[in-house]
Amino acid sequence: MKKPQSYEGNSKSVLPFVPGLLTQLSSGRMDLQTFVAVPQIVSALAVTLRLIAVIVSLRQSTRSQKALAVESLAAAITAINVPAMESPALGG
Repeated sequence: MKKPQSYEGNSKSVLPFVPGLLTQLSSGRMDLQTFVAVPQIVSALAVTLRLIAVIVSLRQSTRSQKALAVESLAAAITAINVPAMESPALGG
């Protein structure tokens, strides 16, 4: 019986099992470790893509909130200054 390979301690690659996995997939020989590795890779990619989507969404939301705050401040300043300029007591 073939002894399973240990991938722990291999610091050369972030995903050290990918080359062996690709070899097994191309040869049509799949074992339990291969069945576990494929969903893990897909899951890791999905999490990474979702994280990127959340970061983009957060940046857009932040920009929108900043623009809304500036617009609100400009409206408040206008609401104070226009009546003051039209008041006869203040030289309007």
